[in-house]
Amino acid sequence: MAWRTLHIGQPSRLSIKHNQLVIQQDEPVVVPLEDVGCIVLDTPQVTLTGAVLSACARHQIALIQSDETHHPAFMGLSFWGHYRQAYILAHQLAATLPFKKQLWQHIVRQKLTNQQLVLQACVKKTTVLPQLIKQVKPGDPENIEARGARLYWATLWDNFRRQDESDIRNALLNYGYAILRASLSRALVGAGLLPALGIHHVSMTNTFNLSDDLIEPFRPMVDHQVYTIVMHGGCETMTLGHRQQLTQILGHKVLFQGEALEIMGAIERTVDGLVRAYQEKNTKHLQLPLWIPQDE
Repeated sequence: MAWRTLHIGQPSRLSIKHNQLVIQQDEPVVVPLEDVGCIVLDTPQVTLTGAVLSACARHQIALIQSDETHHPAFMGLSFWGHYRQAYILAHQLAATLPFKKQLWQHIVRQKLTNQQLVLQACVKKTTVLPQLIKQVKPGDPENIEARGARLYWATLWDNFRRQDESDIRNALLNYGYAILRASLSRALVGAGLLPALGIHHVSMTNTFNLSDDLIEPFRPMVDHQVYTIVMHGGCETMTLGHRQQLTQILGHKVLFQGEALEIMGAIERTVDGLVRAYQEKNTKHLQLPLWIPQDE
């Protein structure tokens, strides 16, 4: 299983030699392709060969390019999906609306659960989130997710608005979420699913509706990392060090079916469970991660 996320933040040349990725900087670094799940190109001063692009496609490696402000602006995914892609896609297309509403109920409940765990670890405060979890119905018609989010952010930070683009905390959060989204999209394509066909998100202009569904229980993992960055000295701008920390979020541990797994592994298991849920028309197969405190 691919487990490494590479963050390239200085001028580099990428090439392939003996089926391994060669990163030429001051000294060449050689990385086995089968170990890599995601490559973040966080500088415009990177050149790469066509062989690198072909190798990324063959090994299901997500390729992310940041813009001049260091925000992820491009994501490349392989067209090579699962060997039974048409079969799996048929089950995804056949999912009924009531079934998808049950899946979304499960996702929202787990997101609220993880948000409460993060609050307990960060600010040592209890909220009504556990009570809200019980109120989530299939499809979340009462929008408990949004109500929980307002309470969550107000408890985590004073004077914080998620829509404030000038707030460095939002820049950090968005960067971390982009890393999760890329990893989820990679796993979905690799499992034979179509990321554009969502469970709850159904935007006609969003290529990654399904990624944006499954990311929800994982978001609190990024929230905790950003909280740690801000509380351990604060920050006025997003530095290279901050971006490197957020890129490595996929290596953090979560609890998945009683087992401690890195987030990248939990993402793949989550997607595998969704495939099985579609195939057997049973929501119990969609297993989701539980946040656990990290070793600082």
